[in-house]
Amino acid sequence: MGMLGAGKISLDGTKIKLNASVNQNKDADALKKEIDRILKESNEIDEAEIEMYGESRPHQIPKELVDKTKRLEKIQAAKKKLEEENLIKINVTDNDARIMKHKDGSTKPSYNGQVAVDDKEQVIVAADLVTDENNVHQVDPTIKNIWATLGYKPTILLSDVGYFSYDNLELLNREDIDAYIPDNFFEVEERGKSKRFRKSLFKFDEEKDCYYCPAGFVMPFTRIQKRPDEPYLKQYVCIHCSDCILKYACTKAEKRTISRDPREHLLEEMRGKLRTDEGKEIYQGRMSTVEPVFGQMKQNRGFREFLLYPGIHERRAR
Repeated sequence: MGMLGAGKISLDGTKIKLNASVNQNKDADALKKEIDRILKESNEIDEAEIEMYGESRPHQIPKELVDKTKRLEKIQAAKKKLEEENLIKINVTDNDARIMKHKDGSTKPSYNGQVAVDDKEQVIVAADLVTDENNVHQVDPTIKNIWATLGYKPTILLSDVGYFSYDNLELLNREDIDAYIPDNFFEVEERGKSKRFRKSLFKFDEEKDCYYCPAGFVMPFTRIQKRPDEPYLKQYVCIHCSDCILKYACTKAEKRTISRDPREHLLEEMRGKLRTDEGKEIYQGRMSTVEPVFGQMKQNRGFREFLLYPGIHERRAR
C-alpha cells in the first residue's frame, strides 16, 4: 500500500500497568509466611470438617478450602519462579510483571511495551512486551524483530537516551545501521549547565595518549581502573591543579581526573553527528514518529492497563 518509507525507523518504550495490586508483590519471606498460614488454616478447616461429619462428611470440598487451595497453588508457583530467576520480589497475580516507575513518579506492577515505527505513516513495524524496566537491552532484539517483519534492517535508527550503550553502538556499526542515539549526558553537555568543567571541554590527544584541560595543562595517562565484566578504564590525572587559577571551576578534589572507556570514540562520533544541522533535523523526526503512536494508544484509545483473565492468560486493553 506504499505506507512504508525508506527504512528510517524510531524506537521507544512505554510502561503499561497490569491489573494487579502492588500489595501482591512479595519477597521470599512473605511468600513463605503466607504458605504456612494457608496450610495452617486449611488443616484447621479440614479438622473441623472431620469433627463435624466424621468419615461420612460431604464429598463436596468446602468453598473456603477450595479458595485457599487455589491461592496456595498461585503462591507456590510464584515462590518457585522467584527462586529460579533469583528475583527479590514477585507479583503473585502475574509472575511475569515487574514493579516499574512511571512518568508520573508512581511505581506499579507493569510491563515495558516496545515499538519500532516507520517514519512515513507511523506504521508499527515491530512490537514486543518485556519485563526489563529500562530499554538498553532492546536494540538487538528489536532489530531482529524488524528483520522478521519486513525482511530488511533499518537504514536509519532513532531512539532516546534509554537505548544508549557502547554495546549497542558497536552492534549498530557492525550492522551498518546509521544510528542517532544520544548518551545520558549529551543534553547536559549541550545546555552547558554543569557546575564544574564538563568532560567535553577536555581535549583528548590520541597520538600522545593524554588530555589537555581547559587551562591548557597536560593530563597524562596515569593508571588503569578495573571493572567487572566491562573493559578497563584509563584514567588521566592533572598534576597542575594546585597552581591553576581555574581549579575551583574544575574540581573540588585535589586533582582533576578524567576516565576514558576504550570505546569512547564511539560516543564522541555520535555526539559529533547529533550536533550537525543534518543530525539535528534527522533526530527531531523521532518526536513526530514514535511518540504520537503512544499518544494514539494511551490517550486517544485509552490503552493504559492490561486485564488478566485467570486461567485464560489473555491480556486485553482496558
